[in-house]
Amino acid sequence: MNRLTKLELHKISRLTKSGSSLNKISENLSIPKTTVYYHFKKIKGPTYSKPVLNFNSPNELGEVIGIFSGDGSSQLSMPGYHYLIRVHFGIKNPEYTTHVKSLFEKGFGKNFLRKNDGSTKEVL
Repeated sequence: MNRLTKLELHKISRLTKSGSSLNKISENLSIPKTTVYYHFKKIKGPTYSKPVLNFNSPNELGEVIGIFSGDGSSQLSMPGYHYLIRVHFGIKNPEYTTHVKSLFEKGFGKNFLRKNDGSTKEVL
């Protein structure tokens, strides 16, 4: 395993601080992207933001975890590299779907779409 030279580290630092992307830095310096990222995150910090949860009590969070564990699913969407989160319901209890939708929206601070998925299911 080769170590980066001081000049390479300086170039990574300069390009990172100037706003260059990981891909551009990696291409320009012919250094593997994972190596650049290792130094990039030391300079700039993580490139993701931690989620903010707004639950009033541990019971609300526990309810969401239980609902998702029992009736939820997640899927990685490749074009945008984000996760699609779904909760599946029977169509016979729309009040419960409304309750869960409002609980998720309040807790995660995001809008959740509600749609019918056939004649017997609703999906959040």
